[in-house]
Amino acid sequence: MSVVLDDFLQIRISDSKGLLHAKWLRSVSSEELRIGLQHIKDVINARGISYWLADARNLQSLPLTDQKWVLQEIAPLLVSSNLQKIARIISNDIFCYISFEEFVKKLKGTLQVAIDLEQFTSEEAAMAWLMLTD
Repeated sequence: MSVVLDDFLQIRISDSKGLLHAKWLRSVSSEELRIGLQHIKDVINARGISYWLADARNLQSLPLTDQKWVLQEIAPLLVSSNLQKIARIISNDIFCYISFEEFVKKLKGTLQVAIDLEQFTSEEAAMAWLMLTD
């Protein structure tokens, strides 16, 4: 199943693998980011998703206001889901990498999240880490 949310987010689901593949199609506003993440969270919970492949190569690093929103509104609901691993694909921008690593520290420290989160620069490496390659 594949869904495009407006013109900024594409979601593909593989129920047989328990995989949600979300690809941000362009840089987004805070409002679009929140709409997209809310939709992703709803799909993860409704479909019992175990693995989330997040292609964020078109996104910038999250502003602090959006980080706080994710920590308050999205993260607690993901903790109670079936989600086991999140693989995030990023560009080679070291600032985005470091920013997300700091965010993950906050997430794990605040909510005691047991979900494994890693960042990659290619879809192939991310899928291999998720152990979902054929």
